[in-house]
Amino acid sequence: LDSDLFVRIAVAGDAIAQKVLKNRPNTNLAFLSSGADVFIVDEEAVKMAESRMEKLWHVLINKLSFGRYLQPNTHELFVSESGDRFYICDGLATIQGPNYALAKRLQHWRSMVCRKSGITVSSNIAPATFTDSVEHNPLTLFISRAIWNFEPIEVYDRVTTKALMTLLLLHDLYSPESTSNPNTHLRNPLELMSQTAVDCGVWRSGVKLGTSGEIAMLIYLLLAPLEKIGVPVPLQKPLSKL
Repeated sequence: LDSDLFVRIAVAGDAIAQKVLKNRPNTNLAFLSSGADVFIVDEEAVKMAESRMEKLWHVLINKLSFGRYLQPNTHELFVSESGDRFYICDGLATIQGPNYALAKRLQHWRSMVCRKSGITVSSNIAPATFTDSVEHNPLTLFISRAIWNFEPIEVYDRVTTKALMTLLLLHDLYSPESTSNPNTHLRNPLELMSQTAVDCGVWRSGVKLGTSGEIAMLIYLLLAPLEKIGVPVPLQKPLSKL
């Protein structure tokens, strides 16, 4: 899906969900979110990101690009009126564009609104995955194969993602302690997405995801010719290509 199709399908899906929930009140709702977005994260993730900052080659590229690329993955701190501390991670991938971000925001809001009204809502963050849509686009494929040079980011194989997210969905539907249960206490509605997130390292990387894509693509373009002649290179391959 490209461009405005993201938003169109999100709106259509939202309309269908509202209709079904109105006519079948016992219906549960489920979404899959992307880690390439803005979420609240725990302090442990912040500390891990800080421990990976200031690598020499990161700093060098950041300085040479006048701060545009490989920006430190700092997390903004917010303190609620009750004293709870929340860290905001900006994991937006600019390559995905504003339509993608808007479509996902619609799903997040529907998740939180429905949960507040007493509906069980499974809204887990799925990892970046070598899906057909990623592999059919050379740009996203190049970035995905090289992005793991910014540890601990890793792109999952689709088989692994399917199994993992299925287990989380079953947990949400059947565990009374799951965040999907509207009776489970959350300090903030956004914890619905973040508590069981599989962020694939976006929150814990030393650089912001949105400032690393172009560098990852450059790494791929430099190393791909070596890979073709059999030289071992740090490029990740989908299992389907091994």
